[in-house]
Amino acid sequence: MNPWTRGTDATDVEPTPATPATPASPPPVPPPAAPVTLTANANANANADAGGSTADRLDLDAVAADLAAVEAALERLEVGTYGTCIACGDPIDDATLAASPTAEACAAHLPSIAG
Repeated sequence: MNPWTRGTDATDVEPTPATPATPASPPPVPPPAAPVTLTANANANANADAGGSTADRLDLDAVAADLAAVEAALERLEVGTYGTCIACGDPIDDATLAASPTAEACAAHLPSIAG
């Protein structure tokens, strides 16, 4: 063997044993976030603390009122009184319910209920 060419001949190199590939482990799963439940007052306080505007608080109050009206309508639906005037018991017109599904009173009693 020529000392000047040692290691360049394929027969002079010893094979290295193959190492098995290790499978990649999946990334760790982060823990689930804790559920957060905010009430209308908590949202208003959070807005006020964060420098939220009065308009933001008024919007929140309007959304809370809408939600309360929807929940009341769903309750009336469950007990079988949805579509019935809360003042006189007469049916509320379909057109009124189509325009305002949370309506509680017929056209005759709407102003007295609201006022």
